[in-house]
Amino acid sequence: MKNLQQVVLKKNWILMTRSGTIGRMAIVRDLWEGWAASEHILRLIPKEGVNPGYLVAFLSSPYGEIQIKGKVYGGVVEEIAEQDTSLIKEIKILIPSSDQVQEKIGNLVLQAYDKKDQANIIEEEAIRLLEDNLTARS
Repeated sequence: MKNLQQVVLKKNWILMTRSGTIGRMAIVRDLWEGWAASEHILRLIPKEGVNPGYLVAFLSSPYGEIQIKGKVYGGVVEEIAEQDTSLIKEIKILIPSSDQVQEKIGNLVLQAYDKKDQANIIEEEAIRLLEDNLTARS
């Protein structure tokens, strides 16, 4: 695929939907690293020293959601156009004065995403075992 490296995901990037249902968040953890995602997902790359889990928690808060919705346009299908992603840089992020607070909040979010990945792996294994069992019986 041409320009494949432009769509490959890296660990701790924040993914945000940019069209349709705007502002849905996810964090790339070990399971998704190296996967590819379409241009309909914005990639937010946290600055050094900012916990990506904290950013997701903040952007998912009412204050973050209001700011994201303020960047949206469109009538039938709302979106933030790919060429307008600089608008996201205008969002004001409240960073706690204590690194411990940011880390405590952010690490809980990161742990939740890691557990979600573990649950997905277990679910995929259960589906595979069921399919193998059904195939063996037929």
